[in-house]
Amino acid sequence: MRANLLCERYLNQHGRHYSCAARHYVNRGSNYIECGRHCVNHGSSYFEGEDVYSNVDVITSAMEVVTSKVIAFTSNVDVITSATEVVTLKLKAFTSNVDVITSATEVVTSKVKAFTSNVDVITSTTEVITSEVKAFTLNVNVITSTTEVMYRS
Repeated sequence: MRANLLCERYLNQHGRHYSCAARHYVNRGSNYIECGRHCVNHGSSYFEGEDVYSNVDVITSAMEVVTSKVIAFTSNVDVITSATEVVTLKLKAFTSNVDVITSATEVVTSKVKAFTSNVDVITSTTEVITSEVKAFTLNVNVITSTTEVMYRS
């Protein structure tokens, strides 16, 4: 049987059990595979002992930790997504308020235009009145000058 260079074996007092130092390997013919802490001598072959599943347990627990971290990460993504939806709703509400403000501004603008047109009407009426006052003043001047002429005679 070929000696395992990575696993020194020492015969204990019973002459059947071998303890494996360093990392633990068993001899199956010419192949060495990783095992637990104990190699058991059954004739010419060695196979895994009581701790063969310890590494599997460690890997499984590590996978469970990674899985829990993935679940936590996913839940954080869900929280971020829901927060994004809230922000989106607020943006939609803000946009609708902007639409309301815009429509109100359009109403105010149309009222300002109507007011401006009324100011134009008032201004044109004032100009008519002013021209009539001027004409009246001219007529008063004419009447006054006629009166002065009548007084002279």
